[in-house]
Amino acid sequence: MKTSESRHISLALVLFAAVLLPPALFAQDGAHASRPAQAPGLSAPPERLPEPIAIAHILIAYKGAREAPVDVTRDREAARALAASVLREARAPGADFEALVEKYTDDAATIPIRGRFMTITVKSAPQGFDDVLTAALGLKLGDVSEVVTSPVGFHVLKRIPLVEFCGSHILVRFKGSRDAPVTLTRTREEAYLLAQKILAEVRAAPGEFAALATKHSEGITSKQGGSLGVFEGGNTIREVEAALAEIGVGEITGPVESAWGFHIIKREPIVSMRASHILITYKGAPQSPKAVERGREEAIAFVLLLKAQVESKEATFAEIAKEHSDDPSTAGKGGDVGIVRPGQADQRFADAVMKLKVGEVTSIIETPFGFHIIQRTK
Repeated sequence: MKTSESRHISLALVLFAAVLLPPALFAQDGAHASRPAQAPGLSAPPERLPEPIAIAHILIAYKGAREAPVDVTRDREAARALAASVLREARAPGADFEALVEKYTDDAATIPIRGRFMTITVKSAPQGFDDVLTAALGLKLGDVSEVVTSPVGFHVLKRIPLVEFCGSHILVRFKGSRDAPVTLTRTREEAYLLAQKILAEVRAAPGEFAALATKHSEGITSKQGGSLGVFEGGNTIREVEAALAEIGVGEITGPVESAWGFHIIKREPIVSMRASHILITYKGAPQSPKAVERGREEAIAFVLLLKAQVESKEATFAEIAKEHSDDPSTAGKGGDVGIVRPGQADQRFADAVMKLKVGEVTSIIETPFGFHIIQRTK
């Protein structure tokens, strides 16, 4: 069996996941892998599936395949033969797909998440991956696909259950833990004792978890009260997911050790909201979805005017969004951005929606896309 250090995920797989996975804001602080933050609805989406599909895979690469690991010396035919052998093992009665991932895959990045390759939400794939998408869409839960070819090698796919969690955590790092500052001198033993002390403080005031996370956590989510948002099982550090799976909503556990340090973990309820927005962008906005000539000050004046129109009810929110919003993918739908969840949209956008009751409208919110007026609709 090869070590995971000798394998790495290909650029093509990164691109594939970026297209097929839903927008999310993920933290690199011992919780789950990083993906770019994206405000909902700011690009014209391809056809969406009725429900997401979760897929795990085993990748067999070969010399000359796109982004093949440098230590892979087998040729294409040898890779094809090995993939066929892996498929027979994967379809054998009682087969342990996760063990086969650990034994065979050349996609190192999916080893810690048990081979989980992608969650498909739309009928779209990058060039060269159409066969992978077609095979995945044809699977029923628990099914294993035939060997599928892509530019990075041969895949054996399995449809796995889609499990979601929502949680918060407090991270205590120590010298030598992953991503710890080079100046950190705290030992592992000292970190464990500190985590126990913080856990006692949390248990004494469980309703103050967010405030205590902001005070104590050394993860990058500390300013969000330690919130990890909503995320799918198999997309987290193994230890964090296992701990969340063992506790109920509102319960707290820890200290749980991972490569990043010690975690104090709270399971949160999964909250889904629906919202609409009016976006007014401006020249120079970091992630403006369309080219505009108006400057920032002009955009502020215009969004204030629209906010006044919304409050006066001289037109419905949807009518104003349809006529004036700069978001090309939602304006035609009256600004509807669909379901918004913590951790799955720009954090400022999601936080603003969470504070609303159904029918209420926010004050003006600024994100890298421009200025938003947001209405919670569900």
